[in-house]
Amino acid sequence: METDYYLLAIIPNQQARLALQKTRRTLYQAFGLISALALEPVIPITILNHKLQKDKAMSLLTPPETENVKTPSFSLTGVSLEENFIFLDIAETEIVHPLRRLLKEFEMEGEIPVPRHTGLLLAHCEGKKSSEIFGFLQNSSVLSQHWNSSRIGLYELSLDRKNPELWDAVSWGLIWQFPFRKSLA
Repeated sequence: METDYYLLAIIPNQQARLALQKTRRTLYQAFGLISALALEPVIPITILNHKLQKDKAMSLLTPPETENVKTPSFSLTGVSLEENFIFLDIAETEIVHPLRRLLKEFEMEGEIPVPRHTGLLLAHCEGKKSSEIFGFLQNSSVLSQHWNSSRIGLYELSLDRKNPELWDAVSWGLIWQFPFRKSLA
């Protein structure tokens, strides 16, 4: 039985995604982590149980055109493990928390497929030794990643409800996206 969720997330720019793709491929080859290829490298904002319309999200999350805004930049600072998911920590947690507060009324209640961690989703441990994976990531160039442009996107996430860690059965689909701008206020 498949279950669909909707994940609203910050999507790194193409240059950062390419660097992360190399790391994800290495996690698959060196540690056998299928989830490194199955999961998208995004910064989760919230999980929804229904599709949020793009115009509604844009009205909540985009400052008015007349407002002086900057494009937020992100940098990776470390590695974290939460509920067996591997995240790359970001320095800019103060950007994600206000977005989550704005979307609180749309947030899914109960059990969710991805933890509410403030960081970039990279993979699931899949029963492997996290210390070896962490050691690899701490010594890799992925933590030097920094990017200055991002998008906000809504993904449809389908997974097997009886076996959510069946990573080769997970499917992601980007429904919509728009450029991410942050108010200076």
